[in-house]
Amino acid sequence: MAIIRFTTALLLSMMLLVGCSKSSRAEKDPFSEVIQVNDLNTKLRVYAPESVNDFKIKSGVTIVIDNLISDLIKLYPPGEGIKLFVKTNNGWMEIKDLMNYHPSSSEIGIAPPHDNLLGGSMFTVSPDISERTTVRIVLIGHIYHNGEPTNQKVGAYTDVTVSP
Repeated sequence: MAIIRFTTALLLSMMLLVGCSKSSRAEKDPFSEVIQVNDLNTKLRVYAPESVNDFKIKSGVTIVIDNLISDLIKLYPPGEGIKLFVKTNNGWMEIKDLMNYHPSSSEIGIAPPHDNLLGGSMFTVSPDISERTTVRIVLIGHIYHNGEPTNQKVGAYTDVTVSP
């Protein structure tokens, strides 16, 4: 009888240890492998405010971009720095942005906060979709420190559901 209690207690302890070790491990965001940027959503924030969006396909989606650090962030030119994705059974698939950006669009500067106020920039994207879909809007850029470019890439994303 004592052996059964000891075995039961040992098995319960092992299950508890295995369960705790799995839950304490940080799960890696599989999307970070798609865009190859560390620290997503930590130095740059993007969101689509409901006050300026109806989330209809024909309207596009207006996004606000906030720089959360004291250095200038420059987004790569549209097409490189603003990307749209949808999730499929095989992972993330990039889709076309139908927005016609000005031909001279190059890097887009996102100023650092001033006097604790964020100075967000606004852009509109137009996902190439025809049915209700959740779209991941991704921004990619790099940090400028004291006016000089660094090799630090930054990125942020937000998910929006767009309907016909």
